[in-house]
Amino acid sequence: ALEGVGFAVLAIIGPTLANGQAKARDLPVVIGATAAWIPIGQLAAVLLAPAALAIQGWQSLWVLGFLGCLAFAAWSRRMPEDDAPHDAKPGTSETGQARQRSRRILLLTAGLFCLWAGQYFAFMTWLPEYLVTVHELGLTMALAGYSLPVSLLIVFTLVTGVLLRHGVSLSVLLVVSLVPQVAVWWLSSGTLEGWHGLAALVSYGIGAGITPTCLFAMPSRAVGQGRAAASAFGIIMTGRNVGVLFGPILLAQLLRSSGSWSLATPVFGTVTTLAFLCALVVAFELAARHPRSRPH
Repeated sequence: ALEGVGFAVLAIIGPTLANGQAKARDLPVVIGATAAWIPIGQLAAVLLAPAALAIQGWQSLWVLGFLGCLAFAAWSRRMPEDDAPHDAKPGTSETGQARQRSRRILLLTAGLFCLWAGQYFAFMTWLPEYLVTVHELGLTMALAGYSLPVSLLIVFTLVTGVLLRHGVSLSVLLVVSLVPQVAVWWLSSGTLEGWHGLAALVSYGIGAGITPTCLFAMPSRAVGQGRAAASAFGIIMTGRNVGVLFGPILLAQLLRSSGSWSLATPVFGTVTTLAFLCALVVAFELAARHPRSRPH
């Protein structure tokens, strides 16, 4: 419970502070770095796991996490309290209709984030279990297989930030990023073997790296920078946290009821397809939100 409360607070305050301190031209790159926080934690745990297991078991990771929390708590005291960016433009001149559209974009993004996070954490919960129980891989090879999509995800969160900075359409990136993720769920049939499996992990990691950067960029596109973005992040992160909750639990229930991974593919293929359709609606709303500017 304590971990969940702390996580929820940091998930909103972290992006709000980062976005608030960024200049407008640097904001897309900052958003990309912000979106990489979960996979960076996943990769750190993977890299530390062999040493931790050799020293004192998995509890060693908790000790390292505790020390890391203390270090960041001390560092956070040096962070500025004012989250207003130097070149931010206040959005006080919006009409009521524009504000309603902005809120609709945020609610749609929250739903999309919920669906996407649910399938992503289900996939990352399924992958190590599958590599160990089905392919009977040892610790080193299982960690390598798990790390491949996570590493690509980190790279492409940052690449997406750079692309957004250079004017690439956010809507196009969001919609296109979900295509390989939908394909992996529907075409893998619960198996990842040989070159087919490697290609699936690579394509999934690339797509899953682009999506969260686009989702983290939505508050600034919908309401701008500054303090208004705090409530916006609260909305989309609520959707994300619900997805984190239901994805692994649903996966476990599917495995329990069927005794195999056979149900996971159609169920989470459907979830990811719904996320793709939701992304199309978000893209339409963004186009209506910025009718005279280049596509977002």
